[in-house]
This record gives sequence, structure tokens and C-alpha cells, in this order.
Amino acid sequence: QPTSVVERFMGVWPGETCGARFSSAPLENTYWKLTRLSDKPVTVAPRQREPHFVLDSKTRRIAGSGGCNRFTGTYQRSGDRLTFGKMAMTFMACSEGMETERDFVAALEQVNSWKIFGEHLELFDANGAFLGRFEARAPK
Repeated sequence: QPTSVVERFMGVWPGETCGARFSSAPLENTYWKLTRLSDKPVTVAPRQREPHFVLDSKTRRIAGSGGCNRFTGTYQRSGDRLTFGKMAMTFMACSEGMETERDFVAALEQVNSWKIFGEHLELFDANGAFLGRFEARAPK
């Protein structure tokens, strides 16, 4: 009988999928759901928005949610370079998810480059350090 032997186990990432095979979501005009911040998986509390963003190619604006508060701002893109301008954000307090939201917005301020692998977007800082991973999703 055919058998598979695992030679290397890299990890399990709750809330992530493999994405559609052989497809590649565009950076702009795609709903990007946050699934990892640095090395931590992102979970969404009940009755809370999922952290996400959308880049509007016509207006060059980012809009999204940190999970509790909404944010908007500008962005600049050139090849694999991506930077975000100052963000405007609402200031509601939520019982859960505030630390993730704070870390998410702080990570966006450090973004310098990006890569897409199928339905997954990864963001990196100026030193090439991994900041976060996103999955292309239908808006919720």
C-alpha cells in the first residue's frame, strides 16, 4: 500500500487554509484577513470583527479594522515595496482583542515590502523581518 512519511513538520496554523490551488489574489482591491502577527496566530473573539484591510487602487487608500476599531489611511506601492501613511482610527474600547489590534496597527506602520503566495499575503519590514500573514477572503 502507498504510504506517506512526514520528514519535516513545520506547524499548524488555526484559522488558515491552503487557499485555492494555482490562484493568486491581487494585492489591491482584495479583502485581506489577518491570520498571523509575527509568530502568533490571530483568533477572533465572538461578536468581534475580524482584523483585515483592503487597498483601493483608485484612491490609493487603505481601509480596514483592527478587530474593534476601524482605520483608514494612504499607501504607496512600487513593485514589491509598500508603505502606509498616517492612519486615522476610531477609539472604541472592546473587552477582547485590543492587544492584537494595537500590534496589527503597529505592524502596518513598519511595512516595507510584500509577497503573495496564492491566496496569502505576507508583509515584511525594511530588514526583511516577517510582520504578518493575511488570507484573501470574501468580506464579512
